[in-house]
Amino acid sequence: MGGRDEKKSRSCQEGVTFYALHRLNIIHQLKTMKGLISILLLTIALTISTSTTHAQDEGIPKLAPDFAMTMEDGSTKMLSDFRGEVIYISFWASWCGPCISNFKKYEAMRSQLSDIGITLLNVSIDETSEAWTTSMDKQQLSGVNALSTKGDLYPDYQISSIPLYEIIGKNGYFKYLSDDMDRDIIEEFRSFLKE
Repeated sequence: MGGRDEKKSRSCQEGVTFYALHRLNIIHQLKTMKGLISILLLTIALTISTSTTHAQDEGIPKLAPDFAMTMEDGSTKMLSDFRGEVIYISFWASWCGPCISNFKKYEAMRSQLSDIGITLLNVSIDETSEAWTTSMDKQQLSGVNALSTKGDLYPDYQISSIPLYEIIGKNGYFKYLSDDMDRDIIEEFRSFLKE
């Protein structure tokens, strides 16, 4: 009889052990799922916030965040130092092929913008000033050239890819081009100069 009781006891212990392990596995899976759901929700929230960072919210003007830049002569300027001017900012880097390509591709338009009084501000996010100056000299970029690290710009501008372009009005607020495919970009910029 002792053998039967011992088998029942061992069987019962194995059942309890299996149940406990099964329960722990379920709890672990739920925690993992909860973690994955949290990560998914955070990713969705970040995607929404970054995609609307500079989007015009129902006509509400948004002030362009100020940031420091190193100029070609080594001096430091702030974006706010350009207040009173309409600025077309090109965020770029020496290692960015599309950035360099776009400077060449849109040189005629950039020249027209400069001719009507738009300040072309080329802000490099290169890690070193050597890479920036070498590339800038090689490309012969028209406009005002400056360097500001991506780390300094990211909290406010959330630069996740370049090239990135922003238009800042005379009052320091973001400006937006119309979505109309038949638009005249130069005329839109002229209108910003009149504000």
